Parts: sequence; structure tokens; C-alpha cells
Amino acid sequence: MQILWIDENFEKKLLKVNDETAFERPIDSMHSVAEIVSHLTEWRKEVFSRLKGNPIGLEMSGAANWRSNEELKQMGWKNLLNAKLLVMPDQVIFK
Repeated sequence: MQILWIDENFEKKLLKVNDETAFERPIDSMHSVAEIVSHLTEWRKEVFSRLKGNPIGLEMSGAANWRSNEELKQMGWKNLLNAKLLVMPDQVIFK
């Protein structure tokens, strides 16, 4: 049986991740799904903020750039996923 990629996207894949697997690291030196989602969310927010004309807010060395699994576990997978899904481009108003 061939699995088609049609109708698959990032958000559908993330909805299949649960509290248990979100924080697992397949290899110690790799990031968890939760860490990657947090990182992408922070940079997405930063890009939209800059497009609005705001100054640099997120730094490469900043704590929000790569939050630890421990910090993200306290936030909870569902909250992290909801935060990611709430950052939409239609919220950007260009100056």
C-alpha cells in the first residue's frame, strides 16, 4: 500500500503528537518535537513583529530561542501547540 502525501501538512502531523511523545528526544543530541515547535513559534512571532516595524525582540542567544524540555513540559504540550496555531500571518499589519 502506498501512502500519499496529499492532504498532509505540518499542523495535521502535530495533532498526532501526544504529551508523551512531544518531549522525547530520539537521540540525546537531537531536539524534541516540543523544542522544535517552540523554536519555530518564537521565530514566527519575531518575523511578524519585525514586519510590523518593531525592533529586534528575539536574540539568537536568548532563552526563548531554544527553551528546555523541562520548561516546555511545565507549559504543557497542548498549550504549546495552541500557541503555535494562534500565531497567524493575518495578524500582521504593515506600517
